[in-house]
Amino acid sequence: MGVNVKKFFLIISIFMILLLVYQNNNILGSIRLYEKLHNPSYVEYVHCDDVLNKAISKNENYESVSKYMSEEIYNNLSIKTKSFYEPNQKWNQKIYVINQAKDLIDDKIIYVDFILYDDQDELVKYVSICRVSVLNDNGDWKIIDYIQSTKPSHDDYIGTVYNFMLP
Repeated sequence: MGVNVKKFFLIISIFMILLLVYQNNNILGSIRLYEKLHNPSYVEYVHCDDVLNKAISKNENYESVSKYMSEEIYNNLSIKTKSFYEPNQKWNQKIYVINQAKDLIDDKIIYVDFILYDDQDELVKYVSICRVSVLNDNGDWKIIDYIQSTKPSHDDYIGTVYNFMLP
């Protein structure tokens, strides 16, 4: 009987360690996100939040953003073109801009970094950082490239966060 008790406590101990590691990842991601949201240190060169949110929305079509991006970029951003999208799904995706920077060679090119997340009512959410490049020509701008981060650097990685951290 003593062996079974030891196995039970070993299994419980392993479970608790895994739970702590999982929670630690959520806490670290939440801290990184909080720093990015509440300590903005960038100049806004183009106001593109609304256009980006329309592009990813399940409620909008390409025509509503065609002035600002090609159909290919729209398809890369839009939730409606993703394999997991279902026409009657209740949730949507959201974007929140966290940084803008001018290109070092061509100052008409602006890099816009944003977080992408869904609006489902869950305690923990996955947040990814993405980037678009924008051509800003005397106030008229157009998104010319969408760069989805596949291997973010350690400082840019957010991952899973607690829902209350999101804007």
